[in-house]
Amino acid sequence: MGYELVSDDYPKNGANYSQDKLVRVYEIHLKHKIIEQLEKSTVKEVIHYLYDNDHLAKPVYESVLNFSRMVGIDQVTGKKYYGNWQATEGTSFKKVVSPKIEGYTALPKVVVAVNNINVNHANIEKTVVYKANDEKARVKYFDDTIGRKLSEQLLHGVYGSRDVYRTANTIQRYKQMGYELVSDNYPKNGANYSQDKLVRVYEIHLKQKIVKQPEKSTVKEVIHYLYDNGQPAGPIYENELDFKRIIEFDQVTKQKRYGNWQAIDGTYFKKVDSPKIIGYTPTLESIETINNIDGSHKDIEETVVYKINDEKAQVTYYDDTTRKN
Repeated sequence: MGYELVSDDYPKNGANYSQDKLVRVYEIHLKHKIIEQLEKSTVKEVIHYLYDNDHLAKPVYESVLNFSRMVGIDQVTGKKYYGNWQATEGTSFKKVVSPKIEGYTALPKVVVAVNNINVNHANIEKTVVYKANDEKARVKYFDDTIGRKLSEQLLHGVYGSRDVYRTANTIQRYKQMGYELVSDNYPKNGANYSQDKLVRVYEIHLKQKIVKQPEKSTVKEVIHYLYDNGQPAGPIYENELDFKRIIEFDQVTKQKRYGNWQAIDGTYFKKVDSPKIIGYTPTLESIETINNIDGSHKDIEETVVYKINDEKAQVTYYDDTTRKN
């Protein structure tokens, strides 16, 4: 029935009827038996770590607070008596710093502490989302001819990705402007955002394309031989000196740079004696040597004029009788 004995004064060997007309009274005291049982309860904190595509980023974090109390069950009435809940490990969930994942930012960075937890508190469930960081890269284009930066392209993309940007179109545009490529260290398959917070710098070096063209020049010496009436006195004398040089044409600036003239046949015209014509005297006995001729020298043109000589004659009359003139 659920009782337990408290006391019993009834004789162990039975009631003794040793006194007449005496009604002996014996008392047996009992009480409701109470059985105590330990009752336990838990409150959990669960934190999920996910990428922003809902894929698992880190193992689930779990923390548990345990509570217990004694429950007394009256074995007669069946009634239960509940003791107060007692916290086993405390009544607070400590703050939890979100694990670091390279290239990603956790939101939130810290799950704050939760205090005053009791047994009736609902389980706590939270989610930390990891978003890929926005990484950066720089692509610089240089003119090595003049040592100047031409342009710069700023790139960005999420951690772990490759950029779709390619240098080919920009290089082609500079080639159309007259440049030629020297070097390009930008990856063929695009900038790789594989290191967090590292701004990669790529350099493309170009130079102004120079087209070389040979140039020739001829300097002439011409001597005319004329009578003083303008008529030719003899064949025209001609001599030539040939020169060459390289012209460099800058395809970007459109400027020309001229090299030095190189002589092919020498750099002077030799002395030329004027031909002799009987009865005439030239204004110049010779055309002297002309030195230091280069490809930029103007043609030389000289004229030698032949003037008729002034001739003389004497007429003498004689008297043959007297033999006197």
